[in-house]
Amino acid sequence: MNFSKDITSGKEGFYWLTQILEKDPDAVVILITAFGDVEMAVRALKEGATDFVLKPWQNEKRISYNALHCLTNHNTRS
Repeated sequence: MNFSKDITSGKEGFYWLTQILEKDPDAVVILITAFGDVEMAVRALKEGATDFVLKPWQNEKRISYNALHCLTNHNTRS
């Protein structure tokens, strides 16, 4: 969630990732951005994101991949 106009640092996304995982360490968190890079994706995954998605994407492929990935990841955490 970025509510600041023209800000693309990713700070808000990482803030919310931390907040969500503090409340529920098993939560599935997918960060979606139009302004990401490899360094940001690696950081997100290291900090606990389930996935990191760059816009634009193909809806059908993205939804099916995320559903499968989340289910698989959730089952391995339990």
